[in-house]
Amino acid sequence: MSTFQRFKTVVSANVNAALDKAEDPARILAALIREMEDTLEQARVAIAEALAEQKRLRRLQQRLADEIPLWARRAEEALQQNRDELAREALQEKLALEQKQQQIQRDLQQLERRIEDAQQDIQKLKARLKAAREKQQQLQQSERQRPPVVVSRAERVLQQVDQRFEQLEARMEKLEARMESYALVEEAIATPPAPPADPLVEAELEALKQRVQGGSA
Repeated sequence: MSTFQRFKTVVSANVNAALDKAEDPARILAALIREMEDTLEQARVAIAEALAEQKRLRRLQQRLADEIPLWARRAEEALQQNRDELAREALQEKLALEQKQQQIQRDLQQLERRIEDAQQDIQKLKARLKAAREKQQQLQQSERQRPPVVVSRAERVLQQVDQRFEQLEARMEKLEARMESYALVEEAIATPPAPPADPLVEAELEALKQRVQGGSA
């Protein structure tokens, strides 16, 4: 099970139903809280990795955006020298880069949706942890035989969980700011649709020939 899939499973878990069926609700609830905490940490790491991959793809996308015009110019220069085959090869490379650029754009869109969903699930899980804490306090009040030191220790654990949530929330705000800056780059490098390779190469080659011939007339 992937980290994001496990994260959604934990978020959608019915805590109250699990406690109602448990012989030792306090123990089960403590285990659920630990599971939520562990899953949240793994989700944080997964989101960081997804953002790193997003950044890498955007760099590659920008590099392709810089290279595509170079191959277009090479094709035109080849035609000016009456080297049709060389021009054809340049146009084929140009189209291959455009297709790769479109695939990268699709990958980026998938990453953005996954990151956005995970961030929303983090907020849901935070709310569930808060509810679990309240439920744990109710259980502690009903178990009068439990030593006070155990209750105090549980409180400290829950406070640590809350602190980790606050740290994660701050990190996510920074990551969201980075994503907004990446979006500006994405708008500047919109890619054209990728047509079938061979027919388009020939058509573009013919159009380029006419333009070159017209310029030299």
